[in-house]
Amino acid sequence: MLRAATTAAIVAGGGRSMTLDSRAQRLAREGMFLLVQAQTAEARRTHLGALASG
Repeated sequence: MLRAATTAAIVAGGGRSMTLDSRAQRLAREGMFLLVQAQTAEARRTHLGALASG
């Protein structure tokens, strides 16, 4: 749900969503940090495997 909301905010804002003062880019960076920070080594391997297999 949060990923979809963040993606929608980025798409709706277009290129200006990636400026440093944009709330959308901050939410995207925070979400990516939490995705990596919260993963165990096993979860990270599984996630990378899923991404690699397409």
